[in-house]
Amino acid sequence: MYEPFSPKWPSEVCLGCGVRNYLIHEYYMIHDHLWLKVNPQDDGELCIGCVEHRLGRMLHHRDFTNAPVNSLRGPWSRKSYRLKSRLRGKVFY
Repeated sequence: MYEPFSPKWPSEVCLGCGVRNYLIHEYYMIHDHLWLKVNPQDDGELCIGCVEHRLGRMLHHRDFTNAPVNSLRGPWSRKSYRLKSRLRGKVFY
């Protein structure tokens, strides 16, 4: 059994660039139709940069679901500056 955030967790690596998402704190959930557009196999993870590259635009706060992982407070509050900016609707590079 894998432990979350351990180097042995198989889905921790961005399918696009290979960055370890747990190291850069980019865990999130976007709406299914967007996820399937950027990742038709619906398998693995993508960092925010790779999602935006594949989508052809920057993510907006309306692109994210209301899942707890997208919360800016509580146990999932540690997020990259890039992800926080998208969730807040104020995009910073």
